[in-house]
Amino acid sequence: MAFALSVTMGGGEDAEAMSALCRKSKDVFPFLPRAVFMKAAEAEELIICRDFDSVVGGLHFHHRKDGVTTLHEIVVVQERRGQGVGRALLMALEECAHKAGQKRIRLKCPTDQPANGSLS
Repeated sequence: MAFALSVTMGGGEDAEAMSALCRKSKDVFPFLPRAVFMKAAEAEELIICRDFDSVVGGLHFHHRKDGVTTLHEIVVVQERRGQGVGRALLMALEECAHKAGQKRIRLKCPTDQPANGSLS
């Protein structure tokens, strides 16, 4: 099966897709209102990964004034986990933080999730 991953900054139309991804992962994200992602998209703090036209992952971050970028949420659709989507999102975040002059990326996520092993 061929993949055509593209990673871009998310816009307003992507806020709903990100919200839907999080709703499918209720065990990790019990409740995140769509408004959180709308605000992130407006602030250019949303990164989306697509495979052709389908959204397969996304992340929400914030550049702090102290030079630290905080990663708030990262989610990948179940059937695409372990196929490089998360890595592509993190690489895009690293590039975005570097371009913004940030010094570090800090994770703000639940500590007991299995996927955290891939973030170390």
